[in-house]
Formats: sequence, C-alpha cells, structure tokens
Amino acid sequence: MERDFDILSKGVYRHSYISDFLYVKYYMFVRKNGKKYLSVQIENGSDAVFDSISFTVVALDMQGEVIERIPVTYSDITLRPKDTFTGEKMIRVSSECSDFKIIFDRAYSNDVLYSEQGGHVMTRYARKSALSLAQISAKKDSAPKPVRKKGFLMALAALAAVAIIIGADLAYIFGSISAETERRREEAAEKYEWEEQDEVNYLE
Repeated sequence: MERDFDILSKGVYRHSYISDFLYVKYYMFVRKNGKKYLSVQIENGSDAVFDSISFTVVALDMQGEVIERIPVTYSDITLRPKDTFTGEKMIRVSSECSDFKIIFDRAYSNDVLYSEQGGHVMTRYARKSALSLAQISAKKDSAPKPVRKKGFLMALAALAAVAIIIGADLAYIFGSISAETERRREEAAEKYEWEEQDEVNYLE
C-alpha cells in the first residue's frame, strides 16, 4: 500500500519524562498535502489501565522557542501497563516546528484521575461527567469566551453596590474623625476660657 505522506524526520523522544506514568517513546514528523504533522508513540509505564488520555504538545522552533501549544485528547481507548499507543489521527503542527515537548495533563483509569504536576504523578477520584473527555478538553483549552451583556451588566451592578458600601463606610469614618476633632477643639477652647477667667480673678 502506497503512503499518502512523506516522512520528514523521526526518532526517540529526548526530553525528560516520568518513568512510572505515561511517556513518549518515539516520534515522527510527516508532510501530508503540504501540511506538517506530528505522530507520537505513547507507552504506559504505570500499573493502571487508561481509557482516556489528554496531553499538550508544546511546539518548538529551531531555537527552542515556543511556537504554539496544542491540546490533544484520545478517549475510548484501552492502554494497558507496558503497552504502547499511537493515535490514528496525527497532530497538525506549524511548518516552523522542529522539536516539541509533551505535557500529560490528565489520564483516566475508570474514575481515577491521573495528572502530571511538577514532575510527579498525582491521583484523585474524579467521576466522569456526561461530557466526553474531548469536550472537557475543548472547554478547558479554548480561548476565553466574551462576557455576555447580561452578565456584564450584573457585574457592573455588583461593582457599583460595592463602591456605594465602601463610600458610605469612608464617609462615616471621616465624619466620625471630624466630629471628634471638633469636640476636642471645643474642649480646648472651654479649658482656655476657664484658665483665662481664673487668671483674671487671681489678678483682681
């Protein structure tokens, strides 16, 4: 069967990884229909059987600078311990991409969530929702959504209410300070008048 793509480069993944978790063994850059793609072979180095995995491809140029970050999700799979997995759909990358790093964001083994954090594997119980992992990934990794008009107006109203409360508090504080200052001024004036009267009486 004739290939419908050209292999640009392939090799062993050379960046650091966590040996007792998911990691990339091999990679391959190819060109198909004038576009550049990346294919990776993932191995399960843990004791868990993963049914969904999600990771980020950090695409790098020849100088090692980040070009883009590409979220990738594979769901409804069965990746057993020591097995390897290569997704059927290759990952589209920029034509300037010459290297990459993989960050494994999360992987599910039934309702146990595995994630990579600071070079360590973290696990916690996390029941999957009705949404597919692909939908969850898209919601997390997509660009921020514009604020709707209703929500924006509510936010403005809340800020205005906070400003009014703060203003009232400040007015009370400054009013209290002014009243106390006036009271002390009057006491000082009265004391001065009494002292002046005592001095007059003494002189008489």
